[in-house]
Amino acid sequence: MTEVIRYYEKLHNTLTDIDQEAEFSKRLIDTVQGIVDKLPAHANIALRPRGEFTAYFLRLINFREKNIVGIFDKSDTQVPLEGVSCYTLEQMKHLPVDVVLITSFNRHKEIVQDMLNERERGEIVDICGLLEKEGYEINAPFYKYCSGVGAHEILNFYYQAYFKSGGKDDTKLRQLLIATIEAKDFQMTLELCEKRKGMPDIPEFVFETEKLTLDLIKLIECKLKERKQKDIWLFWTDAVSYHRLEYLPGIYQLSEESVFFERTYTNTPWTHQTQRAMMSGILPIDDFESSQRLIGRDNSILLQYLEEKGYSFKMIGCDGERTRGMEDEYVINMRANTSCNMILWTALINMLDSMQPVFYILHFLAETHPPMVCPILDEISYDTDQMNIQYQMKTSYGYADRSIMFWHKLLGQRTQIFMSDHGEHLQFPQYYWSEIKIHAYCFVWDGMQKSREKRFLQLRNFYKLVQWILEKEQYPLERALEDYGVFQDVDIYSEALADMHILRGKPEYAISYRGAVTYQYKYVIDGTGREYYYRIDGEEEEIEFDNSEIGTWLKEIAGTTFLDISKLEKFNYAKRLYESICNKTAGTFQKNS
Repeated sequence: MTEVIRYYEKLHNTLTDIDQEAEFSKRLIDTVQGIVDKLPAHANIALRPRGEFTAYFLRLINFREKNIVGIFDKSDTQVPLEGVSCYTLEQMKHLPVDVVLITSFNRHKEIVQDMLNERERGEIVDICGLLEKEGYEINAPFYKYCSGVGAHEILNFYYQAYFKSGGKDDTKLRQLLIATIEAKDFQMTLELCEKRKGMPDIPEFVFETEKLTLDLIKLIECKLKERKQKDIWLFWTDAVSYHRLEYLPGIYQLSEESVFFERTYTNTPWTHQTQRAMMSGILPIDDFESSQRLIGRDNSILLQYLEEKGYSFKMIGCDGERTRGMEDEYVINMRANTSCNMILWTALINMLDSMQPVFYILHFLAETHPPMVCPILDEISYDTDQMNIQYQMKTSYGYADRSIMFWHKLLGQRTQIFMSDHGEHLQFPQYYWSEIKIHAYCFVWDGMQKSREKRFLQLRNFYKLVQWILEKEQYPLERALEDYGVFQDVDIYSEALADMHILRGKPEYAISYRGAVTYQYKYVIDGTGREYYYRIDGEEEEIEFDNSEIGTWLKEIAGTTFLDISKLEKFNYAKRLYESICNKTAGTFQKNS
């Protein structure tokens, strides 16, 4: 491991002796801090709008001797954000405000115009507009560039700067090469060198960078061949539906050479709950109390089994920036916008430092989970209502696919699992039990076995799949497979998500449900007692429930019990959903309990 790091540092230091990413992040945040510092002392400041951008702004920027009056938004949400009171725009008229600070990225121009039209007094300060004047042509909110962990946004900044120069500015090329190396995208490093070699007057640093990069890759290959432990890597592409697998062409092709599970079904379409199902067999309604605990040795059958077999387990990637799924011992936690290459590099370095065989879950979030970001996007949108979804999805999926396949080949014959935790949450309205959300993908590649399994692999049976991988004679694959899948979820308890469904007039899409699916049919009952029945032979089509033998059986295995949320403080915001449904239908209903 030490030798690989030393050689990496040699490659990096050939181009620069500074951490370019860290320097960029520092300069950017210092610039924003400088904008705030220039505001009049003791000024009464209003922030606009409420949301993630403003939350990060408050965490990163020091307001010193300035007074934040509040956060103002078109919504009527009154819950404080980062300890700051929230108000409606109408209420701003009645409060002392000297400066309106616009923190938004996607809609900053629109909000500035609104304020110019509606407000007669007070200075308007547009953070994004002022950053542009300072020469920061950024494609994302400024805080995305402050992670220091291989953020796609920083590499994108240098990528765009170089190609906007027509690919002829060697200073910008050097900066871009440094950015690729710091992001551990060695494939892009080599591609850039090769492209520049096709042009006249090739600078010496191009040849040197190419040679050292190739030497580093050869060293990694050598170290991996020397390692005799039976390591297992799991490539977890977040939010990729079975129906989108072709958007990952390399992985899709590899699935044809693997043990592929055609009916991989998540038991719940959310990351942490899927994680609990995989590690512990826990379901969100049936095992609600258990699902509130962090995953650790005491409550995970998979961890217990792997440790019995002498494995070192780590989940590497984003396990949550504010809420977590696993105990610290089992996680190398990173920011949500960390690149897949940085996650893969981290896994490599940790594995080479381990004398034990490793079982690593590599959680890739940035490229495949909305907003689906990668460094080669011409434009980055963080607003799924406004983005060019197909362009951003295909480009970012393709980047992740290319990167993962590069590392897949480096790993050689090690057992590798490829999977998603659930499908996409892009289309609205759409029930959370729809096929695009709960039909995931999974396959096991070891360079030898090849089959197509048509029975259901429920992710709550994932530990049985791992047992088969490690001890095939003792644990046959059939133990992990069934002729049906069950799924369920509690009411959405996030204030933001609950309000979104209410504002869009679809509160029924966010309430609890239970369901079951077999080869041709799917049954669902929601928290109001309403039943749904589908034919899923080909297209998913809602049909009338006819109490057939298969329908009755699905209803039975789905279950009918729900949580009584009136007794649970966690679901205070979820109660609004049911109130909204009552108002919408102008009737009453009985929540299951």
